[in-house]
Amino acid sequence: METTQLAQSAHATAEALRALIRTELDCFGRPSRQSRARAGQLSGAPAPELLILPADQLNSKLAKLEDPDLLLEIFAWERSHERRRSVLRTIQRRLRRRFGVYAGGPDSPPWPDFEELAVDELRLRLREIEPARAARAYAYEWYRNRRRPVLRLLEARAGSEACERAIEETLAGDPEELPFPGYDTLQASPQGRAHVREMLSRATREQLVAALEFERRTKRRKVIERALRSAIRARTLRESEAAA
Repeated sequence: METTQLAQSAHATAEALRALIRTELDCFGRPSRQSRARAGQLSGAPAPELLILPADQLNSKLAKLEDPDLLLEIFAWERSHERRRSVLRTIQRRLRRRFGVYAGGPDSPPWPDFEELAVDELRLRLREIEPARAARAYAYEWYRNRRRPVLRLLEARAGSEACERAIEETLAGDPEELPFPGYDTLQASPQGRAHVREMLSRATREQLVAALEFERRTKRRKVIERALRSAIRARTLRESEAAA
């Protein structure tokens, strides 16, 4: 009987340790690029000898790269996989200043005939377009054609703050689906802390992990990231205690 109890206790302890390890990985990210490269996870990437580098070293090399096609390939890979904003910004800057090429932004136009509209036609269309959609259109135009009259019209409709936010949020493509309903209402301010705690207490562990990854890729608010890590740890601890 004692042997059975000891075995069950050891099994529960092992499960709790595994859960804590998973939590640490969830909270603090994946293994290093070097580890993943050794495991073959960078196979198929353009210039893996560059992508394996830390962001600061990679950026210094990208800022001098003379191959626009390779820069675009690296941008596409980074945007789909790592999403390091400093790397994406460096490639953007190099393409724009050296080669006159724009990269990034929303994946598709805000509406089908957007690029064909003349300025006067756009002015009329904007009367029927909600501000949020106009902000997305601003980001699309900013990352591609940068027609000043078009940008001015869209900014007047959406507001400068919403346009700046749309540029930032769509750097790596269209924003991802929110990890759980109401996530976009979380505020990284002292006034919003109670609401953050309440919202996170309702989320499942899987939603919390997805939210942390989402936050890293989009807004990168340190206060929200800390709250998510704390919620993940607390949820894991409760689940481990219940299992034991």
